[in-house]
Amino acid sequence: SNINLSNETTSLKNALKKPHVRGRWGEVQLKNCIELAGMSEYADVTFQDYVSSDEKQLIPDMTVKMPGNRVVVVDAKTPLDAFLTALESSDDASRSIELARHGKHLKEHVKKLSAKDYASAIKNSADFTVLFLPNESFLYAALETQKDIIEYALEKKILIATPPTLIGLLKVIRYG
Repeated sequence: SNINLSNETTSLKNALKKPHVRGRWGEVQLKNCIELAGMSEYADVTFQDYVSSDEKQLIPDMTVKMPGNRVVVVDAKTPLDAFLTALESSDDASRSIELARHGKHLKEHVKKLSAKDYASAIKNSADFTVLFLPNESFLYAALETQKDIIEYALEKKILIATPPTLIGLLKVIRYG
């Protein structure tokens, strides 16, 4: 039984190392948050909406509809490579190196998402973009080495949200 559990855990871990699997998992977590907030696809949110403006062609993971035809853009990121390697590390030195790499990856995601500038590309969108992390551990691990990541993100008009934060935000939007 333990061997089977270990093999299945290893299979899951290896599957999550593939970018398309991580992306799909992030989307599933987004949909779970929508349901928990009492919202529904098509009526309250849309997924993978194609937006084209000037030279930019953007496909946000999700847009949340608000009153007055306004929208909030959500982009899901699942930075797992360095995070998983840190978890597998057998010594503190390599764990620290991998956690630092994880924090840098998340900061780089913030920078790239900010460069997309959804606020100017999507009519009536909020002046910020939500960067959704499907697990709180990803944010906490990044904060260990990048203590300013939340402030850095806010300066770039990016709101980092984990499931509880996103559910709260969606409930407020729904209430509005």
